[in-house]
Amino acid sequence: MNQFNRFVFALAVTVCGFSFSASAQSKDATAETKTVPAAEAPNLPKFSGFIQGRFEWHEDSQNGLLDNGKPGTTTQFGIKRGRIKAVHDTDLSQFVLSIDATPAGVSLKDAEATLIEPWTGVALRLTVGQFKIPFGYEITESDDAMLMPERSRMIRVLFPGDRDRGARLSGKYEMLRFSAAIINGNGINDPIYGASDQSSDKDVVGRIGVDSGGIAMGLSAYYGHAIKTTVGATPAVPAVYEETLKARVGGDVQLSSDFVSSGKTTAKIEMVSGADSGNVFFGYYLQMSQAIYEFSPFVRFDTFASKMYTVDATYTLGGGLEWLASKNLRLTAVYEHPWVNTPGLVVSAPQQFTTQLQAKF
Repeated sequence: MNQFNRFVFALAVTVCGFSFSASAQSKDATAETKTVPAAEAPNLPKFSGFIQGRFEWHEDSQNGLLDNGKPGTTTQFGIKRGRIKAVHDTDLSQFVLSIDATPAGVSLKDAEATLIEPWTGVALRLTVGQFKIPFGYEITESDDAMLMPERSRMIRVLFPGDRDRGARLSGKYEMLRFSAAIINGNGINDPIYGASDQSSDKDVVGRIGVDSGGIAMGLSAYYGHAIKTTVGATPAVPAVYEETLKARVGGDVQLSSDFVSSGKTTAKIEMVSGADSGNVFFGYYLQMSQAIYEFSPFVRFDTFASKMYTVDATYTLGGGLEWLASKNLRLTAVYEHPWVNTPGLVVSAPQQFTTQLQAKF
């Protein structure tokens, strides 16, 4: 073997040895990689939110200030809701914080600390903080899912702000759903006390129902007290505080079915009756919608009689069209025509037209 051949042979042996060594190291590294457990992904909070930009036309639009020095209702552009929400879940707990930022200011909506028990199989959840009042269906419906600009008149009158502070216990078992709470009772935006409870008595409220997908229904009850006061009415006279009864019962039904191939047909009805501060009241709404691909025409009729025995009632017929441009963008156009029935007289109330563009993430 000449000198050149010996050089080629030595080079080949060296290359083969290096390849074998690299292959062995690669196999060892692969084996080591397989034995090392994969790092768990961090449990990070989930953020969501939505903006509702509006244009509202009011038949009773007034320029300037009213006699009380406050601005009147005008035809204008506005931002109804600017919501951002953070949710963090663990095996035994849930954190929820939601705020609303609009030209009217920044306000707290939801602040929930929840204990989740994993032992009974009924998904019991104990929540303490500020949350939606567990009464009926419309209160607990998400604000970004509503077709009409606002909730029905009976809900706005009886449950202003939709929320209160207290402790709530909820759970579910198969089709059964239940939720009960002990709350302050004056909501979160009382015109006199704000979110501060001025009654040592607490209110109790709850709903029990079933949900089988295409049909859901429930019964609700509320019992508590309110404080009537003369503060601000007669400044020259010492304030008078009177505790009054607050009792309400309600029922709700929601139906959903694919009657036509273009999309779901839905119907919702809810009724509430009871007594507040000596006044017996009754209210209900009926809402229907039909999805036609990305469009959904809808209509709602609602009524609320604040003094049932004197036939003091307000009726509102409204409806419009929803366009789901995408899963994150929705455009609605709604017309509402109210009228008032007082003893012996039916009077048409100011009409309203609302166009809203909602974007969410």
